[in-house]
Amino acid sequence: MRFKKNVLLVVAVIMIGFAVRFAAVYPGYNPYHPDEPTSFVTAIYMNLNNWKPDRFDYPAGMALIHALVYRNIFIPISLLHLFVTEPNSLWNFITLNPRVFEIYEKSIFGLRMVYAMYWSRYISAFIGSATIILLYVVGKKLFNTSVGLFAAFFLAINHRHVLGSLFGLPDIINAFAALLTLYASVLLLEKNKAKRYVFAGMAVALTFSLKYQPFAALPVLLVHIVWAIRKKNFFYIIGKNAWLAVAAALATFVIINPYYFPNIENAFFRNRQDVGRYQIGALGFRMYHYFYLFHWGVDRLPSVLVVIGTIFLFFKEKLKLFLILAFAGSFIVFMTYFSNGGIFSRNFITPMPYIMLLAAYGFYSLVKPILKSSQISVIIIALLLVLVNVQPIKNVILLDKSFRKDWNINDLANWFIEKLPANSNVRTYQLFFFMNFKGQDAIKNKNINVSEWDYSKGPNSLAEFSKERTDFAILLIQQFQSVTYWWRQFPRQTWLLKYGEVPYDYILESFYGLTLRELIPHTVAEFYKPWQGREFGYLVFKIPRPPISLDAMVSRFRFENAMTLWHPVDPFQLSPMTPQWTTTGKNDTGSMQVPPGGGDATTKVVSDPLAVTADKHYTASGWIKNVTSQPEQEDGFLRIDFYPDASAKTLSLMSMDVAISQRATASGQWDKVEVSAKAPQNARFMTVSFQRKNPAYPYTSYIDNVEVFESTPAPEALPELPEYRSPIKWRDAFYHSFL
Repeated sequence: MRFKKNVLLVVAVIMIGFAVRFAAVYPGYNPYHPDEPTSFVTAIYMNLNNWKPDRFDYPAGMALIHALVYRNIFIPISLLHLFVTEPNSLWNFITLNPRVFEIYEKSIFGLRMVYAMYWSRYISAFIGSATIILLYVVGKKLFNTSVGLFAAFFLAINHRHVLGSLFGLPDIINAFAALLTLYASVLLLEKNKAKRYVFAGMAVALTFSLKYQPFAALPVLLVHIVWAIRKKNFFYIIGKNAWLAVAAALATFVIINPYYFPNIENAFFRNRQDVGRYQIGALGFRMYHYFYLFHWGVDRLPSVLVVIGTIFLFFKEKLKLFLILAFAGSFIVFMTYFSNGGIFSRNFITPMPYIMLLAAYGFYSLVKPILKSSQISVIIIALLLVLVNVQPIKNVILLDKSFRKDWNINDLANWFIEKLPANSNVRTYQLFFFMNFKGQDAIKNKNINVSEWDYSKGPNSLAEFSKERTDFAILLIQQFQSVTYWWRQFPRQTWLLKYGEVPYDYILESFYGLTLRELIPHTVAEFYKPWQGREFGYLVFKIPRPPISLDAMVSRFRFENAMTLWHPVDPFQLSPMTPQWTTTGKNDTGSMQVPPGGGDATTKVVSDPLAVTADKHYTASGWIKNVTSQPEQEDGFLRIDFYPDASAKTLSLMSMDVAISQRATASGQWDKVEVSAKAPQNARFMTVSFQRKNPAYPYTSYIDNVEVFESTPAPEALPELPEYRSPIKWRDAFYHSFL
């Protein structure tokens, strides 16, 4: 009866793992990953070119496995479909026409090889699911049935592992192969038979044939040293069994990579590129990677169990702990200290089964006192497992739901067809690259003028869009990857100790966050998915028109003397601006000067608060002159913020609403800038400030003749498309990692 219960539990866990992976890979609306051609494009090339890969930045292992599955399963099925739908094609195959795959490429592999891309995704989902089975076997072999079962469950619903199983990338199969080396090491630890050394060597070579990573050899090497110690024979280390493992490894690598050595120069060239991309050799502790693992990669409660499991193993079974850490520990230390490989979070998929094994042992150590065969104990432990994994389970469910929904770009195309007014001026990013044919036709038929919205150049703020008469600005959310990529390289690592997520408050006070905050109240449509299953997301903003007239002046800042300067505000205590008074004025003597150097992207100089009336429109206009010996991009802008009261505490917090002006040029001439916004309900005060997008630019900025006006808001343009404040969560706009 106990055996039957164990079998049922194991089957249930495996079925959960299979279900959450295949539910998302089919019908499959996950985004295109730029590294996926390493699987499906190379696999097709190998099938048509005598198994020769078309690239050597990765070993041939993954592509070869995919190519073999293509040839034996997917291509025959695709050919049968082709022969039925296009009977004439059969003759070309019978006559062995050498161009047959070229002629029928679209029918066999899909437009732009999309069929093959999904073939590789199915393979990844299958291998990701198979890893759960292997982890159960390893956990049972290394510890006991309970640990194996717990580890399998932790991996089955781990968001990072499930997400990796949905793309044709090498990480998921690399995780399987790496776990296979642990299984081989455990077998070798039991008995030092020659055939087990051969198997261990083959497993190590398989892992190295998927990625050029040597870590899988370390558990095997550790076990080999243990046997030398057991035998009290130093020469055992260089004995027959060691050479058998080395020979098996070399033979396996050559069989999988027969074209490697004839193309070794090309491979080394690609490897040198990866050394630079991963910053290998740039030593330094990168705390963000552990921050990612704790909050999202492993998740918080499972991370705590990893620590508990490590501690229990250290005091109870050191050898087994070192066996796990020989691979997982060395891998993670390399990715987080000896390189910056952890910046690409999918690299952590590879050691994830090992990490889950530690979490499972930690959980087992805690529930061991109630671990009985009774139904009550099983129910209690099952509830505890779910409780510990509430967030991972939620993340996986949202992932599956997201990837089962149509691509956002298709919904945007339908909006173009149904809602977008003809002859509109639209700003967006690489729209034609992503847009489907229906959407492209709608753009042409409706005579839509499309211009680029790129944060590296051109207009980005509401005032800049308004000045050029843009009607709609469509934000591709992925543009904000550059913002959080910078944060992942964050030099102020101590900040990660006080944050539980991405430092949104910091980002939202810098230029990128300000542009999003000011546009959010003008949303007319949104097409995005939560971060758990993110893909290319879009927010559509209607650009409001400025007020027809500026009715009443609220305040004027002429900076006649040093007493009239605005005061510096450095919300994160990083590096404040140092405003000075100067006699260089726009018309009269006197202006506020902000010298180059110092400052931070969130630093500003701010006026005293001004009283406002809710729902009235407020405009701040002024003059900015940038003087520099090295003209760069335009920079320096005015900003207005609204607050419910004027207390020091309120003014130190994020404002209710914000708006920014266009940026001044680097011409050395006075540029007029203007920013307008409607005071939100409950707003009672506003401030005007000066800020820069990039404080590193060597600008000396002069600010003068800033005037604030109150007016009645202009009528809403295109009322048939009403504005609303998007409820998007910052975590869905500013991603914490790469896919």
